[in-house]
Parts: sequence; structure tokens; C-alpha cells
Amino acid sequence: MASGPGAVHRSSYVNPLVPQVYVLGSQALCGELRAAGLRVSGGPPGSGEGGAEEEEEGRPISRCHLDPEVGAVLVGYDERFNFVRLAKACSYLRDPRCMFVATNPDPWHPVSGGAGVPGLKPQTPSAVDGETEGQITCTVRPGTGSLTAAIEVGSGRKAVVIGKPSRFMFDCINGTAGAAPLDPGRTLMVGDRLDTDILFGANCGVRTVLTLSGVSTLQEARDNMASALPDRRRMVPDFYVDSVEDFLPLLTG
Repeated sequence: MASGPGAVHRSSYVNPLVPQVYVLGSQALCGELRAAGLRVSGGPPGSGEGGAEEEEEGRPISRCHLDPEVGAVLVGYDERFNFVRLAKACSYLRDPRCMFVATNPDPWHPVSGGAGVPGLKPQTPSAVDGETEGQITCTVRPGTGSLTAAIEVGSGRKAVVIGKPSRFMFDCINGTAGAAPLDPGRTLMVGDRLDTDILFGANCGVRTVLTLSGVSTLQEARDNMASALPDRRRMVPDFYVDSVEDFLPLLTG
């Protein structure tokens, strides 16, 4: 969930009658919610919301406290996701009145500098500490979709995804006060992921460009094109480029 003019619209998906939102996500995400007038618990250390939870991380789950004011669980990208946070989110969601919202379904992200060998288990936590030369390191960082899936299994609930590929974001942009509505015929969706970026463009009726410098590959796009499954054929871009750098001549020319 990126910051910008649509932040208030995205945050307002959560019922304004909800007293408080339990957040698994970044400080920026917490800030957007507060800017929209919502109270926040959870959040990362240093954001003003996570102190009590940090103290609970060493306690048994049975001694971790729940806030009775929480009426929604919002899952974003959270590098401090742990067993306590998972237990709290699942416990809040035992109440059917508690909303369950996720910012996006991304299952994973590539790790810059990671070096792996297929079939072998990563042996070091990072390739940034200067001591991993010649060693196998993590190449994947779990995304919001992975965290959401864990909570879905533990709670028996299904999250409502409000980010890509849902067209909710497109409607938010078009609903921004003072902004001219987007013309789908003059709009281009550029992204590196077939199952979110390109599918988002298809859901919104705009043309799409796949950049090959990220997650999805050209072969995956070709496989989708050859598939007999309609859902996979929707994840085929109209165009592709090696990198977003290919757009620079058009912007500077």
C-alpha cells in the first residue's frame, strides 16, 4: 500500500465505526491510517504503537494481551512478522465482526545480492554483511501474500485484498477529489509481475507493459498466452521491455 492521494480512500475501506486497527506492516502504512483518522495498534518498533508488543515477544501466547477496541486486522509487508503477531491476528479474527484486509497478494520478492543453489538450503541470513562470499544466501523475501496466507489458515478467514490486482485501487485514483478521471484508452500499466501488475491492468481495461527486470519472465508470459485457461490468458501483457530504462528516450526525447 503505497502513500499518495489514494491513501485516504484505501484506508476508508475499513469501516469508520471500527475503533482500532491491528496492523502488521510498515510505519508508512500506520501513518496513512492515522492520517485518515483511524487508531492503530501493532505496527513496527519505533512507530509509537509496537512497544507493548515488543515486551510480549518473550511471553507465552496465553499471556499476550488483546485490545478489545480492535475491530479490523490489516496485513501489509512486515519484516518483523513473528509467532506473537500471528497469534494476535488470528485471535482478533475469531470474532466474525472483525474485518480482515490485506494490501496485496504478492507471495515473494527477490533478494538483491542473494546467491542460491537449487536444492540446497540457504546457510546465511544475508548477502550484505560482507562475510557471505562463496556461501549460499537467501534469494527470496516472503511477501504480504505469504503472511496473509498464514493468518488465513490460522483464523479460518479469507482476507479482502484491496491492492493489485483488485481494481479497487483504480477506482480510488478515479475517485480522488480534484483529479480528472483516467481514460483507459490513454493509460498504460507498467509492472514486473504477471499475477498482480499485468492482471491489474486487465481487470481495469488498460494496456499493459511487462518489465523483464523483476519477478516474471518472458517465458512465463508466453506460457500464459499458450494456456487454455482463461484466467492465465488474462495475465499476458500487451508489450514487454527489458527494463524501465527503455522508457527514458521517450521521456527525454
